[in-house]
Amino acid sequence: MLNIEWRQVATLAGKEFRDRMRNRWVLAVALVFAVFSLVITYFGGAQQGQVGLRSIEFTIASLVSLVIYLIPLIALLLGFDAVVGERERGSLDLLLALPITRFELLLGKYLGLACALTLSTVAGFALDAVLLYRQFGWPGLYHYPGFMVSSVLLGLAFLSWPCCSPC
Repeated sequence: MLNIEWRQVATLAGKEFRDRMRNRWVLAVALVFAVFSLVITYFGGAQQGQVGLRSIEFTIASLVSLVIYLIPLIALLLGFDAVVGERERGSLDLLLALPITRFELLLGKYLGLACALTLSTVAGFALDAVLLYRQFGWPGLYHYPGFMVSSVLLGLAFLSWPCCSPC
């Protein structure tokens, strides 16, 4: 049975989250994601000759292409930088010298990165959700939170690969 020191995991997760927020790369990704989602939401029907919001189903179908390509790429870059970046800076050896297990280290890094990725994804979708709410109201947004959750889960699945690779 695993004996996990949750306080140490939480400390590592907090450190990783603060590092990613200080890096401002995650914030830039959220801004790019918000701009792309707004453009796709508004101009998604341009091929059919209509510009503007048509329906929530059409909007979600248009946003799927953005989610499928952008979120896994962001997650892989975040996870890769968290492990390899620490190794290149030499701080991974310091972290491994602490009295924590590798599992606690990877779990703390994963949870911190997961919070940063979730925040950037939800922030990217938030402006789009406000626009959709103004157009369709609460009944029109019935499927949008499920779409946001599934997008975050896709990112978390791709984030787990680099974080769980051996150090």
